[in-house]
Amino acid sequence: GRQVVLSTHLVEDVAAICTSVVVLWGGRVAFHGTPQELRERAAGRVWSTPEPAPGALTSWRTETGAYRVVAERSPGPGATELAPTVEDGYLLLTSGLGEAVSA
Repeated sequence: GRQVVLSTHLVEDVAAICTSVVVLWGGRVAFHGTPQELRERAAGRVWSTPEPAPGALTSWRTETGAYRVVAERSPGPGATELAPTVEDGYLLLTSGLGEAVSA
């Protein structure tokens, strides 16, 4: 019966300990739901590629040397779709590509 408000940029910590997530962005509630629902927003929009992808929302080199790419659509040949994380959903939502949901 208790609630704790946690303000953080460590998105994976949120996924591990929270049952409900509220993302405030631009002075409004951009998302209110479960970590799983936030993760699912990025389904079909996360890939592994051998090179950075032009036009991607974001991409970064992973420990394997491949690039993790979050984008609206597949970055093209050589891209392998990945299971999304809560952070991927957050990045998509705050980029304006993910549809906002109010509480």
